[in-house]
Amino acid sequence: MDPMRERAILKLLSDDPACILLLRSKCTTDNMWKVVIQLEPSLFQYMKDPSNEMCLFALKEDGSNLQYVVKNPSVKLTPEMLYTAVNNYPAAIFDVPVEMRDNAIKEFAFDRDPTLMKNFTNIRKEYINRKIKEDPSFIRFLNDPDEDLVCKAIENDPNYCVYVKKFTPRIKKLIETLYPDIIPLIPGFNERS
Repeated sequence: MDPMRERAILKLLSDDPACILLLRSKCTTDNMWKVVIQLEPSLFQYMKDPSNEMCLFALKEDGSNLQYVVKNPSVKLTPEMLYTAVNNYPAAIFDVPVEMRDNAIKEFAFDRDPTLMKNFTNIRKEYINRKIKEDPSFIRFLNDPDEDLVCKAIENDPNYCVYVKKFTPRIKKLIETLYPDIIPLIPGFNERS
């Protein structure tokens, strides 16, 4: 394409990115698409047959574009694409095809947004134990932590006591032993288990 013509179109696209949809695909360039995607990332969904490079560019701008990459049969998904999307938008984990959603990519998403853990049931025990050891309050992101995890969290941080929903005899005994002074401050502690 003539450089002067491309500059004129780029100026138009800078003012109104959606104008790219009015151009014939043979009249657009990757530079034009990059400008448009930077200004309005969701317009990427209308790009026909994007290259892997353009997919990565769009995912770096907005990880939610993974939903369009996954639906495009001409694109071969790569781990780099998945990690780029999840890094920029952790909820993109839901757009990762199930067959590619291994523990590593899930844990990568959880590290960026622990609230996502509430949507998964098969989280590796080793990962959970490591995260709780690093930060006992991490347990609050689990749907239904078992008694052992609750006890580990309480041992590491008395502040976790306020997150406990069910006080089993073992949990009560642990709190009474380690932190008797804070018992009056713990909601629901003296209610029947």
